[in-house]
Formats: sequence, structure tokens, C-alpha cells
Amino acid sequence: MTNKIIGALLVFLCTLELVLILTSWFMSAIEVEGIRSLLSAEGVRWFLGSFVDGLQNEELIWGLLLSIAWGCVKNSGVYQHHHDIRHDGAFRIVLFIDVLYILFILYLSIPSHAILRSATGELWPSAFSRAIVPMLAFILSLSCVIYGLITKKFTSVASVVEAMGDGVKTIAPYMVLYVFAMQLINSFRYVIS
Repeated sequence: MTNKIIGALLVFLCTLELVLILTSWFMSAIEVEGIRSLLSAEGVRWFLGSFVDGLQNEELIWGLLLSIAWGCVKNSGVYQHHHDIRHDGAFRIVLFIDVLYILFILYLSIPSHAILRSATGELWPSAFSRAIVPMLAFILSLSCVIYGLITKKFTSVASVVEAMGDGVKTIAPYMVLYVFAMQLINSFRYVIS
């Protein structure tokens, strides 16, 4: 069902892109001020030359990192906690590692001259604020991998990599949608700038 909805959205986005291309050409032809044509030589060069640059942003990387973390969560069995000695021990070890990690991040960000603060001493914007999602994805992945290894849900590095890839497979259809949506947004920005 989800793929049908995403397919319909892709057709809709492609139709909007085509309408934008033709509209930009028409409005440029009648010399509407501030409109650039995507069918001009400059427009075609922009469209093909900046395609990759237009897709690169933090949200794309965040989605990828969080999907990897989701794969670890889903396949580690951490949310299906059983009350036996192995699972309880794994949970305690993971909790201890999480507390250490949080304390370490707080040490790097809370003091007034901390490493993760900006040059002016602010947390927003700073290295800390730009790294919140990657730090969250890292600790979530690490915790689940450790839990999965201790509880034998993960038996090898290959099984860990497979779990991470499973998370990426989960969001793959949305990544396709992202590519088309970002290209439409970037095309619109080009036309009106």
C-alpha cells in the first residue's frame, strides 16, 4: 500500500516538475520579471549541473543515520525485553554505556568554554546543535548492537551490518520520494530567484 501511495506521489511530483518547466519557459518568453526558464541554456546547465548539490543537506544524512539506528533497534530485540539473566544483564550494560555517553556529551557541551559550543559560547547554533541527530543515532545504534551481541540476536559483524541495512531498506521508498521532492523545490527556487 505504501509503495502505491509513494508511486502516486512520484507521478504527481513529476507532473508538477513538468508544469513548472513549461510555465517557467512561457513566463520567461513573455518576459515576466524575475522568472528564469528551465528550458534556456542557463536553465538546462543549472538543472543538470546542480542536481547533486541540490540533494545534499543535513536532513538527508539525518534520515540515513536514523534509518541505520532503526534497523539496529528493530533487529536487536531490545524492545522485546525478556526477563532472564542474559537480557537483564545486557540491559544494565547498555544503560551504563548510555549514561557514560550522555555524561561525556554533557561534559563536551555544558561548560561555558566547552568544545561543542560555538566560538561565541552558544549551544544554538554550534557543533553541538548540528550533531544532535548524529549523536542520537550513534548511541542508539551502539546500544542496540551491544544489546544484540550480548543476547545473541547478533551473532557476527555480518548480522549487525544486515540489521543496519534493513533499516535503510525500510526508508528506501521515502528516499526516492525525497529525491523528486527536493528537485521540484530546487527547480522552483531557481525559477523565481
